[in-house]
Amino acid sequence: DEALVHLSPQVPLTPLLRTAAARNFFATSLLLLERRADLHHVDVRRGRRRSLVDTAARGASLDGDWRLTLHLLRAGARPEGAQGVLFAPLRRGDAGLARQLVALKVMPDVAGLVSLLCDVCAHGATVSAALLIEELGVPVNARNERDGDTCTDRAAAWHCWETAEWLVTAKGGAPAKPSTALGHLLDASGDPTAARVLRALRASGAVGLRE
Repeated sequence: DEALVHLSPQVPLTPLLRTAAARNFFATSLLLLERRADLHHVDVRRGRRRSLVDTAARGASLDGDWRLTLHLLRAGARPEGAQGVLFAPLRRGDAGLARQLVALKVMPDVAGLVSLLCDVCAHGATVSAALLIEELGVPVNARNERDGDTCTDRAAAWHCWETAEWLVTAKGGAPAKPSTALGHLLDASGDPTAARVLRALRASGAVGLRE
């Protein structure tokens, strides 16, 4: 940071800011922003756009320090990939940080929210699933555009039975691929939570004898 104070005015600051953000260097990034590095810089590589928020969030997902990402958002920077920025805290069940990001307008489109719901259920992050369903209004039985799964399919596929039980019994979740879900349930027949999920799905008619 000391070296920045003595930089020549001719040195381009935005490439330095991009590097500092990639390493999640909070103090260095603030100094560069104070010296008028471009807050709204967007890097384009192989057709993919990445803002400083995206870059800092990637670093934050590795070291857990979200100060720079939050500072950039409060200063007016915006992510190019809101889904990726939200995924890290949601995967870890950090609903408080996810709420902060949403309040700062980090909001994927509808398809992105459905994809996030499927992904967090595959990680057993029930708290995050509750946030997406109850606070952001993602339908529990919405299907992922990529593979047609619902979040219940994903929870079953990854044997996240506590999450699956909550989805089915508390939110009316159902698999889009009941035969596949039944196979996962039978594979886990020794797990009492999986057994409860199977009973609940049969009681709701989501899984029947024909499967």
